[in-house]
Amino acid sequence: MTTTITFKIYAPFTLEKKITIESEKNLYDLAVQLNTSSAYHVMKLGEIGGPVLGHDLNLNSTIASHFSQQEEQEDDVLLCRKFTGFINPVHKLGLWIKWYEGPSRERWPPACNWHDVEPINLAPIGVWNGWGSGPTVVVPTNKEENNELSHLIILEIGKVRRVYNKFVLLRALYCNGSKDPTTQTPINLHRFLEILIETTNTVLPICAIV
Repeated sequence: MTTTITFKIYAPFTLEKKITIESEKNLYDLAVQLNTSSAYHVMKLGEIGGPVLGHDLNLNSTIASHFSQQEEQEDDVLLCRKFTGFINPVHKLGLWIKWYEGPSRERWPPACNWHDVEPINLAPIGVWNGWGSGPTVVVPTNKEENNELSHLIILEIGKVRRVYNKFVLLRALYCNGSKDPTTQTPINLHRFLEILIETTNTVLPICAIV
């Protein structure tokens, strides 16, 4: 028997629409409807501060594994809120739709330090060092302190992936004898530079070289 779940969509406090979807489908199927049927670009599920669809809840998992419709409920299983202010870019739903559609969707999280900080500059992933407590912009010359998505690269050594700021990682490789600063594993610097050039316009490129 096929079961369905209906989600109420709030943006942020006004009911915009309802979406009914089969609970056996993946969160990706829900994400596509949310991202293409309205102006949503950032989704948070449940109350403010709850898990973020895509970032915290893997789009490769089923809807039923996270949400269930109770018989006594009508169709108000979930409140989906849209935030119009600045939020860490890694919470953008469109990013995770692209990740799911790529070759690495089975790897979750995308890196072992994804919910931590960049290993060298120690700033949160997706924003600049001091985000939330300092200036609202980062000067272009300060790329090593700015962990926005276009500045990130995933370095894969063995079966372990870590996300780095590619500018601060490049400097560290030059200063550390072409060794990964976290594991001290030798890196082919010439090939690493080639990958940086090849993936200039790629979001979260994966560099699997040693």
